[in-house]
Amino acid sequence: MLRLLGVTGSALVISISGAHAGAFGFSEYGATGTGMALAGGAAGGAGLASIVFNPATLTDFAGMWSSQTFTFVGPSVGVNSSVYGDTGDMANGGRLVPAAQMTYQFNDKLWFGLTIDSPFGLVTNIYPYSYESFFGLWTTVLDIDATPTISYKVNEWLSVGAGVQVNYFKAELSNNLTPLVPGSYFLLNGHDISPGYKLGATVKPFAGTEIGVGYRSQLKPNISGTLLNTIPLPGLSGLIPAGQQHMNLGLILPDQINVGIRQVITDDVTLMATYQWTNWSVFNRFIVNSDAGPALPLNFYYKDGWLMSIGGEYKFNSNTTLRAGTGFERSPINDLNRTVRLPDTDRIFLSVGGSYQFTPQLSVDAAYEHVFGRNEPVNMTNSANPEFNGIPFVGETKPDVNIFSLTLNYRWDAPPAAAVVAKY
Repeated sequence: MLRLLGVTGSALVISISGAHAGAFGFSEYGATGTGMALAGGAAGGAGLASIVFNPATLTDFAGMWSSQTFTFVGPSVGVNSSVYGDTGDMANGGRLVPAAQMTYQFNDKLWFGLTIDSPFGLVTNIYPYSYESFFGLWTTVLDIDATPTISYKVNEWLSVGAGVQVNYFKAELSNNLTPLVPGSYFLLNGHDISPGYKLGATVKPFAGTEIGVGYRSQLKPNISGTLLNTIPLPGLSGLIPAGQQHMNLGLILPDQINVGIRQVITDDVTLMATYQWTNWSVFNRFIVNSDAGPALPLNFYYKDGWLMSIGGEYKFNSNTTLRAGTGFERSPINDLNRTVRLPDTDRIFLSVGGSYQFTPQLSVDAAYEHVFGRNEPVNMTNSANPEFNGIPFVGETKPDVNIFSLTLNYRWDAPPAAAVVAKY
């Protein structure tokens, strides 16, 4: 079990996710949930990954479990412009994103758990000799989140849970500065560790019905690192001289609410639904402070985002379960704040998946999901766009994503002969 969690921790250090769940958010923590388009995650429908969305779902899993997931996220992201040229594929072929969960039932009332995952992530890389490189060249967000959790089963129909987040956040932004000074360049990079928390509850009002609500708090990393600019830059209170200097940047990363329902229809069929709201409007305007003193603004002005999905699973036989789901997500990025650096749009996603139970203790989940982005404009011609820097740009984007996920689940204690997971 600890080896599985160790694999996740090591892999997260060297891999960065492509943005999927609105802006640079990420919600793919297990193949069970991915196979149903995240439906029912807060109500135990995402397998062991449910505890990421709602720590109270720990009480759905009897005994001692661990789960290791590897998700390959393959975006196709680019900006096309008949006037200024094209960025090409900005995603660099995609990234492998691991996640892991562990659960331990202490007694018939108390459960403990641990999750390691990446709730945020982004990589975009624009050709350095393109016109678009003046708006964004290399953008990287690396995020590692470890959350020990606890859940208490109040009675047969109510459970509550909580977790403490320890979050490592690293960001790097760069772009060329102006075509009037060839080779002029800007780079900002830094990192921080910040705390957060999760809360949740599940209610089972009827046999076969589970309703769950989970809350993830805001994170407020105070990023410390390097600011490099090869020519002087105008700041809020004066001129930032050329050169490399220390900088710090306070960010606010959004809190999130997940609501899920899981309903057993027959012994073989279960339906799920999810509503997920993310408070992206807190990601608006931030100030970079450097040793030189004058401050540099970073403007985003995102809107709140939300996701709705439905899905279901069918128990094909005693060893095999099939899944499918679909959903729609409203992006926090729209026509007013869409940029070359992150040309996100609203999206529809479709998914399929399945599980195979090799032994009473070992099972494997697999899933495929395709995310269909919309054709949307990128209009950076005036100050209405928060990242307009005086250089105009007009183009169009249509991002699409292919997601492949594989999960290994293992129960470390001896399960009862009649059941592997206690769901109800």
